[in-house]
Amino acid sequence: MIQRKAPGGRPAHAHRAKAAWEAAMDDATLTPAALAVLEGSGFAERVHAKMASGIVTLCGSAPDQAASRSLEGRLLALPGVLDVHNYLDIGCPDEGLEARLRAALAREGFEAPGLRMTAEHGVVTLSGEAGSWSERDACGRLAWRLPGVREIINRIDLPPGEARQGPERSPAPA
Repeated sequence: MIQRKAPGGRPAHAHRAKAAWEAAMDDATLTPAALAVLEGSGFAERVHAKMASGIVTLCGSAPDQAASRSLEGRLLALPGVLDVHNYLDIGCPDEGLEARLRAALAREGFEAPGLRMTAEHGVVTLSGEAGSWSERDACGRLAWRLPGVREIINRIDLPPGEARQGPERSPAPA
């Protein structure tokens, strides 16, 4: 196998890496551009960015994996950014979970006014009273679709006269 050499006797890939390194913006120029990208993310107040030698390091939290990856991609697209070290934690899925579940239920045609919900570290406990088995089932099924949910504890009761069942732990859908 013949290895191509760049001027100076180094392998070609080393020459390209050195050229990219030399093309990197200095940190004083890169910082405002990176901060502008962060401000446009919608969650800049939860992110700390550090720039050093063309490498952006992100710490803090993002609302979800897609937002984290999107921010990383937009930073990598900046001229002079050589790499992004993404140490963002994915935000607590408990934030706004009840509102998202109620919206999903409404889209399915269920109101569930007696529904109560608690969420802690991705474990969602549903309680209250449902109007029917299908409403109870929809609450558990739709809760699984929400990002970050790891477990559902369904303690929703049915109206008097309906068959009752104790609390159940739902396994993740296959």
